[in-house]
Amino acid sequence: MNRQVFLFSVIAVFGISFLSDTHAEDQAPLYNRSFESLAHDKGGISNLGISVRAIRVFAQRHSDIALPSDPRRLTEDQRSSMIRSEFFIRPNLPGVLAVPGLLEQAPNLPEQLFDSAGFHGARPAGMLLQQSLDTVLGTDLSVVNHGRKQYDGIVGPNTLAALEDATRRNLLREVNNEMVRRHGRAEFNDSPGWYKRTRNFLMP
Repeated sequence: MNRQVFLFSVIAVFGISFLSDTHAEDQAPLYNRSFESLAHDKGGISNLGISVRAIRVFAQRHSDIALPSDPRRLTEDQRSSMIRSEFFIRPNLPGVLAVPGLLEQAPNLPEQLFDSAGFHGARPAGMLLQQSLDTVLGTDLSVVNHGRKQYDGIVGPNTLAALEDATRRNLLREVNNEMVRRHGRAEFNDSPGWYKRTRNFLMP
């Protein structure tokens, strides 16, 4: 998915842009631009940022929508609908963008959350944000599920409140950079070269 598609999607859904000026066009691309078929890719073949796995997951939640199994056969409308649903709405980017002062303090963070949702899914992207907030703020955004504490990846009221707290304490840059550092860990680093590209999100 190229940055032009991303910008178009943001404007179409929210009427605003939060692209950072720090990502020059001559840098490594932030999103897949073409067809890819990599043996190590758990999501299967992908085209313009949409993988076979993404189509399968989307179809399970939207059984009333008929989609081709091959991402190369998606129409532009189908692809745009998936991008909005899976990479914007599910990781609650509307809520994140509504946090007062967030864009001014850490313009890279929403784009990084979107990028993470595109590569790993909305839930892992939300978990990444929650874990990073806990590391920086000393909070505990985990929940108890069947007797075990774990992150649910839902960017809901508690996670948004933590983002607001980080904004008030001027710690969003550290949260953003912690997300980048966590991208390099085994649970997220399932695509060679992807961590190198995510380093574009680092803030000085």
